[in-house]
Amino acid sequence: MDFIIMKIQVLDSKAAVNFIQARRESGLVLSALNLFMLGFLRNHPEFPKDAVFWCDGLMGKLYMKLKGCLTKRIRGVEMLKAVLVANKGRSACVLGSCSDSTRKALTQRGVEVAQHYSLDSLNLDTFDFSSISPSSDFVLITLPSPKQELLSMKLAKQPANVNKHFYCIGGALDMLFDPELDCPRFLQLLGLEFIFRLKKDTFRRINRLIQSFFRALLNISRLSNYTVIVIFK
Repeated sequence: MDFIIMKIQVLDSKAAVNFIQARRESGLVLSALNLFMLGFLRNHPEFPKDAVFWCDGLMGKLYMKLKGCLTKRIRGVEMLKAVLVANKGRSACVLGSCSDSTRKALTQRGVEVAQHYSLDSLNLDTFDFSSISPSSDFVLITLPSPKQELLSMKLAKQPANVNKHFYCIGGALDMLFDPELDCPRFLQLLGLEFIFRLKKDTFRRINRLIQSFFRALLNISRLSNYTVIVIFK
């Protein structure tokens, strides 16, 4: 798999924000490059080829190292901060969890939640994707993987959404505004946040980790071009 490296020196600087804003007219699917995604791309070659990834997790960092790119990993919460700054003054459609307190916190950051689909019991096999029609400026998807990636893939292909941004941020939205949900600092530094998350929905997460690991191993030789936002050491 070949990734085009987008060098950004400091995530909090205008570089990341400008990169996102520059893509407003062309549309964007943004997701994390981690163990799950490396395996996901093997089974879903139809994932948008113009999608952009940020390097997240130990396996994402290791994969980039194998490709000759020494980079720091970017936590989803940090990427989300850049996304919100880039979209300040715009309206959002949230697909997934978004509590009243989170909605208020987003408003304080200059992002108005114009639409919200909870999708608590989403079944992708029977779901009518035409029932979602995001009329807001951009879309935040807070569902667990692989639902958020599959949902973004389907919605981004609809003619009405070709110029819209879809940000697959999982639980980052909740963690940003409720630090108690985030994992301990020492696990963050070690890149072992997945251990902390295993305490919830344990069986599904372990099963996904195992499947993703073997899919990622089989995916290394597959060639397709994607863009990765990285921070160099």
